[in-house]
Amino acid sequence: MIHRAIRNEIRQEDRPPPGAGGRADTIPAESSPPLARKRRSPIPDRLLRFLAGAALGLLLAGAALADDGQRLLDAARDGDTATVALLLDQGVDVESPDIGGWTPLVWAAAYLHVDTVRVLIESGADLEAIGRAGKNSGTALMWAAKKRGSRDLVELLLDSGAEVDGVDQYGRTALMMAARHGQLSSIRLLIARGADINAVNTLPTSRTALETAKKYQSRRVVRMLRELGAKDWDDLPADRIAVWRAAQ
Repeated sequence: MIHRAIRNEIRQEDRPPPGAGGRADTIPAESSPPLARKRRSPIPDRLLRFLAGAALGLLLAGAALADDGQRLLDAARDGDTATVALLLDQGVDVESPDIGGWTPLVWAAAYLHVDTVRVLIESGADLEAIGRAGKNSGTALMWAAKKRGSRDLVELLLDSGAEVDGVDQYGRTALMMAARHGQLSSIRLLIARGADINAVNTLPTSRTALETAKKYQSRRVVRMLRELGAKDWDDLPADRIAVWRAAQ
């Protein structure tokens, strides 16, 4: 009887508590391990807030600089010399490009804004920067040379150090552009300032100023170029033709 009582007591102790699903190995709720604590970032919250604020500040500063650059481009294109000077005095980059890579100087030259071009040059604008737009690409000098009534601007650019034979991505020169658009005044001025009348570009056609004039302009332009020393393709030095062939 004593042994039976002991066994009954043991069975009573081994019996799972109510609601345990009948499993003797169920851990009572009060002995369950505590929930894992949320892991804290190794970077203090104060530092995170500082970094976030700094990043936002940089983004806003970049947007402001972009806006100022666009204002400079717009003012240069419109010939608003006073605004151009003001923005440059405030530290806006004189080479601020647009989405196509055109600089304020190229825009000002393309619209023949002489005073604006002068201010940009005095602020260190790159005279050989190329405004790329396919076959309408060109440096400031190239853009000026192909426009009517541009003599003063062409002289300003040359006097300021623009390369008289500076080229675009196709190897075209200001003289070729002047020949393409029939600007006799620019042709004479460029040649007088040392332009290579027989320079060769890398295009498959219109390879020289003379060929360009033959394709696009009147006999008057062709005749003037010949009188000034332009040669037909077959009469050019062999080394120039070789360079052109190597580029094809």
